[in-house]
Amino acid sequence: MTTHVPRHTAPPQQRLLDKIYAKKAAIDRAERPRVRDFFASNIVRWLLLANGVVLLCAAGLLGWFIRPTQYDIILHYNAFFGVSSDMFAPWWHAYRIVIFGAGVLCVNGLLAFWSYRGRERIASYIFLLGAFLTQLSLLIDAIAVVIVNR
Repeated sequence: MTTHVPRHTAPPQQRLLDKIYAKKAAIDRAERPRVRDFFASNIVRWLLLANGVVLLCAAGLLGWFIRPTQYDIILHYNAFFGVSSDMFAPWWHAYRIVIFGAGVLCVNGLLAFWSYRGRERIASYIFLLGAFLTQLSLLIDAIAVVIVNR
C-alpha cells in the first residue's frame, strides 16, 4: 500500500525530476514551430499555391461562362439518367462550387497549420494535399456545369 506524500515533503529526487520536467516543457513550447516556419516550408507553399490556382481557375471558368439569366441552369447531368428535375437551380447556385472549395481550403489550411505546430508535418502536408484533390474534383465539376449549360 502506498501512501500519498504531500508536495512539500517530496524527496529531493522527486523535486529534481519536477524541475527537469518543467524545464523540458518550457523548451518544448519555445521550440514549437511558428507561423513563419509553416509558410517557410516549400511543400506548404507549393500546395497552397496549387490550391489557390485551381480554385481561381474554377471561379474564373464559372465567371466567364455562367451569366445571370432568368431561367434555371442545369447543375448536374448523369449519362445514364440525363437531367433530373431537382437538378435545376438559379444561375448563382453554380458559384456554390467555389464557395465550398474556399471553405475546404480554409478548414484544411487551419488543420494543417495546427498539425504543423504540433510537429506533425506529414499530417499537415496530407491535409493540404487533400484540399488540393478536392479542388481538382470541384474544377471538374465546374467544367461539367459549363459544358452542360452551353
